[in-house]
Amino acid sequence: MSELRIVPTGCLGRCFVPAEFTPAGVDEHCFRNTQSTRPDVHWRKLRADEIDLLVKNANTADHWDNILVTEQFRPRGVKNCEFYGLVRIGRLEDVCLEFHDMRVPVGLTNSRIISCDLGDDVAIHNV
Repeated sequence: MSELRIVPTGCLGRCFVPAEFTPAGVDEHCFRNTQSTRPDVHWRKLRADEIDLLVKNANTADHWDNILVTEQFRPRGVKNCEFYGLVRIGRLEDVCLEFHDMRVPVGLTNSRIISCDLGDDVAIHNV
């Protein structure tokens, strides 16, 4: 049976790998970093103008320094999202994804993103 626990919100996106499974001298992202499918990508921190636009578009983050993006990041494509922990976001072009009769715009809207690596041209809406 599972047991409901109350934990601080500061644990969202953190403390997900028990200490006994984390090698000495590294953080809990060490496995995630070695499993990256994008070794050729240069990740960078958000610029001040990008953070300003994200805030204007009703986005929040526990720490903006934990959001890493590529040079092709388009902050206008991110609206009303919450970010927790280390989040890496790939290219976001001003295009749509289509599958059969369904089309959705590339970008992130109305979602809570917790410690994720997001690839290029993703469409995450209402998650």
